[in-house]
Amino acid sequence: MSLVTAVAVVVPVAPPAAVAAEGRCGGHPWCDTSLSPDERAGLLLRELTLDEEISLLAGDEPAGVLGYEGAHTGTSHGVERVDLPPVHFSDGPVGPRQGEATGMPSPMAVAASFSDGVARRHARVIGDEVRHKGNDVVYAPAVNLLRTPLNGRTFEYFGEDPFLAGRMAAGWTRGVQSQGVIGNVKHYAVNNQEGQGVAVPGFPVGIGLVGSRLTVDARVDERTLRELYLPAFEAAVDSGVGTVMCAYPRVNGAYACENQHLLNDILKDEWGFDGFVLTDYGAAKNTVNSLNNGLDLDIWPGAVYSAPAVKAALATSQVSEATIHEHVRRILRTLFAHGFFDRPAFVDDPSHIDYEAHDAAAGRIAEQGLVLLRNAGDVLPFDADRLGTLAVIGPEADVVNSGGGSSEIDAFRTTTPLEALRDRLGADRVVHDDGGDPARAARV
Repeated sequence: MSLVTAVAVVVPVAPPAAVAAEGRCGGHPWCDTSLSPDERAGLLLRELTLDEEISLLAGDEPAGVLGYEGAHTGTSHGVERVDLPPVHFSDGPVGPRQGEATGMPSPMAVAASFSDGVARRHARVIGDEVRHKGNDVVYAPAVNLLRTPLNGRTFEYFGEDPFLAGRMAAGWTRGVQSQGVIGNVKHYAVNNQEGQGVAVPGFPVGIGLVGSRLTVDARVDERTLRELYLPAFEAAVDSGVGTVMCAYPRVNGAYACENQHLLNDILKDEWGFDGFVLTDYGAAKNTVNSLNNGLDLDIWPGAVYSAPAVKAALATSQVSEATIHEHVRRILRTLFAHGFFDRPAFVDDPSHIDYEAHDAAAGRIAEQGLVLLRNAGDVLPFDADRLGTLAVIGPEADVVNSGGGSSEIDAFRTTTPLEALRDRLGADRVVHDDGGDPARAARV
């Protein structure tokens, strides 16, 4: 029998070389792009002081909600000491509310196309404009269901069917994030009515009085919650959306922005959402409940997560430092995961927006969302050569409707239906009546 002696040779292997980020991160350990977003967030988190962590929990641009050129809808503090830049946020579902923007079709029209490809194209146009106005996050898609036609935000949403809304949410999320902009699915959850209230001049959210989303308590059993109100949000999460906006209403007794079941049990634990949760504007109510039940960022006005409020919660042992660390870790991890540190800052320079191309894209998307319910006698499409004159009846013919709130934009170009018909046929062949006098309108 032969004896074979094995000799083990140990060869030292060098660890993989660090790969530095190409953007604005610098030479810090967390700028190594070969590390995972979690690892990078952990390295940066360990470098921050507790005061710096607390400063990252609240926004700091109270005038941004006014929507003027050069401002952002929201801004979150950076930490200059560690080269953490500020994060800029923009409305919204039909375009940036920050100076001029392309007047995009409403998301309801996008849903009427029954095409997630149309949703992606809609989102890419908006994402491009949001990016060229210097923003990192856009407050969209909005996916609450049409449960009552009295909901003033219905046009921002994708209709009444949870499956369709989910498909649209998924397509929209992928489209906007393909532009390097982080999506924000909203308003989580059961935010389906406006109610009655008072609009206070200069204050963006008004005061709720009767049945208002600011005060209502939506009582929903678990099956209804799962089958109707949550599928579109889950679809956006499954598509990699980076952030979620919690809503105004109470849901089964607890405000949505401090709702343990919605934010922690379902969103973060069950669905595995690893981004961060931020508030609708003014939706945060209680510092301790919000910190302990899943709210990561109070973006506006930032009072509930102000430094004094958070420090008071810590000092009274109602909130642990570990909870603060977790909220900040989620914010940092999301920024790393979406390349925020590893690219140059998006510059607020609208001159780089191709408005003509976007206007054409908006027209094509609008065509895809048109729904013809009846065409008696095959009267459509019109043959311009065979038409004499065309009567256009109704006050809406000569206006362009634009939504309010987060969908109020300053469109760089508008064309009313009446203008378009006169351009196509000639002004002398199109007559208009506002319909205020039915007999007169009939004669026209």
